[in-house]
Amino acid sequence: MAAGMLTIDSLLAVENRSAAEFGLDTIAQVLQADLDAHNAIVNDMMGEVCEVSADRQRIYGASQEGETDEVDEFGRARSQQVTPGSQVGFPLRKFTRALGWTSTRFKVHTPADMARAVQGIEKAHLKRLQNEIKTAVFRATNYSYNDHLIDKFTLAIKRLVNADGYSIPEGPNAEQFNPNTHTHYDAINGITNAALLALIDDVVEHGHGGMVKLCINRGNETAVRNLADFQAYPDPRLVLGSHMNQHGTRLDISRLDNRAIGTLGAAEVWVIVLTTVVQLG
Repeated sequence: MAAGMLTIDSLLAVENRSAAEFGLDTIAQVLQADLDAHNAIVNDMMGEVCEVSADRQRIYGASQEGETDEVDEFGRARSQQVTPGSQVGFPLRKFTRALGWTSTRFKVHTPADMARAVQGIEKAHLKRLQNEIKTAVFRATNYSYNDHLIDKFTLAIKRLVNADGYSIPEGPNAEQFNPNTHTHYDAINGITNAALLALIDDVVEHGHGGMVKLCINRGNETAVRNLADFQAYPDPRLVLGSHMNQHGTRLDISRLDNRAIGTLGAAEVWVIVLTTVVQLG
């Protein structure tokens, strides 16, 4: 820590002076710096799973499907219509947590109390983000949302590809998908090699072939490691012989969750923590 620099740890260490005695302006400056750092870290992490957009609505699913017709020198090709897309909405929702103090409270509670209160809000912020991401990924039913913060316009919220009849863009190799039956909500009976490879193909077949990740629960790690196509990242604590095929990536031994453990097919396998139960449907 640089000389003269106050951090959130500095506030947490002050348990024997009141906030008023310590200096409210100083406390506010430290807490604001901590909030700025918190938001920067969260925005960076969100980039892997979310796209930041100013759009409230878009058209999804439009695709230039069709075929060329063979004609003679005087022929004219038949007219073909472009498949229309569907309207998808992105509602702007606000979540807040109130926190307030009276002037008397400033005289009796400490800078540490204020720091812990702000840290509690930051934790609530992370929890809400995690819940909203899991809800967006795991729920399969489209729904409507009244945009009450702007103009009370009803937005059509679409889930992932879920056999809802709305058009689906062609794949990277001109594959066509039946919108009435094609779905990415795959219920599998047990962790099998074929099931997980098919799950990976569900993503790749739509052109998302760069840096594909397969996220699993820690409770399923042993089962995935035993699959035929799983290639584990080697433990850096082991010295491999020169005759062995040494993978360029080493296993992260600093933690047991939120880490890459190997590859399966075209995807890198990550162990993550899923602590929130969400209702499907």
